[in-house]
Amino acid sequence: MLLMSVDAVVQFITVIVIFIIVMALAYFTARFVGGYQKSKMAGANIRVIETSRIANNKYLQIIQVGERLFLIAISKEQVSLIGELGRDDVTMPETQGKDPMSFKEFLEKAKNLKTKK
Repeated sequence: MLLMSVDAVVQFITVIVIFIIVMALAYFTARFVGGYQKSKMAGANIRVIETSRIANNKYLQIIQVGERLFLIAISKEQVSLIGELGRDDVTMPETQGKDPMSFKEFLEKAKNLKTKK
């Protein structure tokens, strides 16, 4: 009887250790893939300024190509150029020169808001 309970405890600890290893591998893989994708998408010539959903699977996007701004319509079947926009027509987002907030900073900010209430 004692041998069975020791065996069950060892088996449980083994499962927990394997679970922790798998979670750590998933975490580091996600960090690596995210960093790789971020470096690939950090081009200096093409940037999405704003996206607005107008219907199911239909969006309007303001994109910047070089110094020019364009309004495009995106649907499931096609992408259409609506027209070119002037700099005066578009309000650029405030985060243009700032680094995006990390998830850790976001959680800290959310915790601070919760404790203030």
